[in-house]
Amino acid sequence: MERFTQTIRPSPGWVPIATVLRPFGIKGALRCKLFNLASQSLRAGVRVSLRLADKQREFCVQRVQHGCRIHLSELASRTEAEAWRGAGIWIRREDLPKLARDELYLVDVLDQFAYLPDGRLLGRVVAFADNGAQRVVCIKTEGQRTVEIPFVKPIVHEVRPDGGIVLNPPAGLFEICGGLSRYTNPRK
Repeated sequence: MERFTQTIRPSPGWVPIATVLRPFGIKGALRCKLFNLASQSLRAGVRVSLRLADKQREFCVQRVQHGCRIHLSELASRTEAEAWRGAGIWIRREDLPKLARDELYLVDVLDQFAYLPDGRLLGRVVAFADNGAQRVVCIKTEGQRTVEIPFVKPIVHEVRPDGGIVLNPPAGLFEICGGLSRYTNPRK
């Protein structure tokens, strides 16, 4: 299965939900990879923002086929669609469904500190990835190493309302990746 990592910088009022993979057909449709395959957020009438490093533009979704092919207003040719290959697809936060008590949007955890249950700092959340079996959270340690930890309920101990997450990773993971003992809590 294809490995997918998306590094996202927070944007007030907008949430990334997919990435453009390639054009589809000759009339400007796009094939995309949804971050949440079960999401119903990408639907006709919703405004989206396509974003690349050097440009961004808003479009209205005209039609969605099979959840992964979208037709956008003002994209009428394969050539126009090709220019958006690799773009992030962002949606307004208010167009997303309301969250249940135990849910969160991953974008809200980006750039937050990650801690162990005993309060020691693991590092900062820099990205999320999908390894085909589960989501993984990418933590950049103080030693500038990036460690990937499955982002699943047995490991995610707590998501703090004031920011930050508490993880209970498998024993030895951080010691192997740079010596956890030197990490301190920035809040002390």
